[in-house]
Amino acid sequence: MLSVTATTTTLAGINRLVKDREQQQLQDFLITLVKPFLIQLGYFLSAVVIGIIMQIIVFLTAWGYFAYSDNIEVETNVFLPLLGLAIINAFSASAISLLVVTFIKKLTTLSTVSSIISTASGFFSGIYIPIGSLPTFAQTLIKIYPGSYSASLYRRLLMNNQLSSSFKHLSNNELIDFKKQLGIGYQWQSMTSSTQEFSVLIIALLAALLIVAFKSFFENRLRKDRRL
Repeated sequence: MLSVTATTTTLAGINRLVKDREQQQLQDFLITLVKPFLIQLGYFLSAVVIGIIMQIIVFLTAWGYFAYSDNIEVETNVFLPLLGLAIINAFSASAISLLVVTFIKKLTTLSTVSSIISTASGFFSGIYIPIGSLPTFAQTLIKIYPGSYSASLYRRLLMNNQLSSSFKHLSNNELIDFKKQLGIGYQWQSMTSSTQEFSVLIIALLAALLIVAFKSFFENRLRKDRRL
């Protein structure tokens, strides 16, 4: 849920860029000396803040519910790592959302794309169906979706103590099979580590921002050429 929350709320927050563009409000910023990429960066950072806040709210709500209904406890030593992951996840999800909306001009198109992404993010994060029960092709799609790696990192943090307790008398192979089934790491040549999954989020963040920066640069150059 935390992984999907970052995807959907940052996309909803950054949707304002498309609305302002279609309603010509973005033109008010473009006539100033502020560069287009910096304007987009403002939308991006606002989406990051929204993503962080919403992940915290979802976590506290879910934690309170499960603590009350099922007596599930969360170790306090995971709170700080969870906050760090929520921040990185919000940055990565916001960058991908910014990349998506920079190619969308109409609100009608935005509505359709948002609905698809919101639904697909739950599937690719392994919420609806355990990843290990899906066919190979579907598992491959999940492995190339950056949000699935944030979901895996959340599972690692929240399930680490329970896994250590539940599998202490079982073999390592049984633990690996369980992780493959639930998406706690993904099988490539070997199982991914938390460092590798964290790197995927950083790479997705930098790559998305780089593409947006290049797109803004070329659009700005084209706009200047037309004025000349």
